Amino acid sequence: QQVTWTQLSMEENTEEDSFFNRIKLWLLNIPLGCRILFLMNIILYLFEFIFPSLLGRMCLQPYQIINFHEYFRLITPPFFHLGLLHIVFNMLAFIRVIPIFEIKKMGTFQ
Repeated sequence: QQVTWTQLSMEENTEEDSFFNRIKLWLLNIPLGCRILFLMNIILYLFEFIFPSLLGRMCLQPYQIINFHEYFRLITPPFFHLGLLHIVFNMLAFIRVIPIFEIKKMGTFQ
């Protein structure tokens, strides 16, 4: 079910409320799979601030994979980012490109 701007504008009371309604609308119009991955990336980026050593523990290091059988390192690198600009530009590209694949190629959960 798609939410439209007119539906949200009926609920608007203040400018601040309008801003959050637009964010809500934007998130609701992203396919579910993309929304989950997007939010996972944001949450893991916030975890990097709380646990700075997490980045080094999760990054791709072939030596660790081969010698210590840390196969999770093959999956986790796309979810970790080195800085604010890194995650911002990755998420902007992600939100523009990935929904096309989810909707047209693979299908969506919605």
